[in-house]
Amino acid sequence: MSSFESIISHQVETLTGVLREHTEKRRGEILSKARERADAVLRHSRHAARTRMHEAVTEERRRRESALLEARQRLDTEARRQVQRRYRDLLGEAWPGINRELAARWAEPEARAEWCELLLDEAGDALGGNVWIVEHPDSGTGAWSRDDKRRFEQALAARDMPAVEFKADNGIDAGLRIRRGGACLDGTIAGLLSRRSAVEGRLIANWETVVANAEVAGD
Repeated sequence: MSSFESIISHQVETLTGVLREHTEKRRGEILSKARERADAVLRHSRHAARTRMHEAVTEERRRRESALLEARQRLDTEARRQVQRRYRDLLGEAWPGINRELAARWAEPEARAEWCELLLDEAGDALGGNVWIVEHPDSGTGAWSRDDKRRFEQALAARDMPAVEFKADNGIDAGLRIRRGGACLDGTIAGLLSRRSAVEGRLIANWETVVANAEVAGD
């Protein structure tokens, strides 16, 4: 081989080596970037998977909590309905008895006197003035007697109230109705029970108190 050919051969080998090194380096860079992209894709996939899993778990927890809340609300609603039905039954049973109990109290002289005095105090606050008409029962077990009139007049005097006009009313079975002009304080049984919803509300409150006290005593 001539010297020229040797030089050419050496240069070719040198270029080949440089090309080989460049190729290896480039391939390494490509592989490195590919690995980086693969790692990034893997990290993103894992993060996305964790996010989806978290969202799925959160949604399932929310669904269960919502279902539990709805179930509790249904139970509460049904419980309230049962209580309301029970109250309606109790009120239906109690209402006729209230009339009988009030009539029985009016038939007792001492209870009747207390009834009249309470009504008199309320009339003094609500009606005022000094021109009253006191309407009372005319006949039957609740009829207004001379003793009733005397006690009422004594109660008036004890409160420094002027005399009133008494008037019998066949429509009254028990209790009194006090009028002053166009104002009226109805202390008859019908008047006391005319606001049925308010009376029932007080009865329910009283029952709840009795039940609560019984539960405390039971503990």
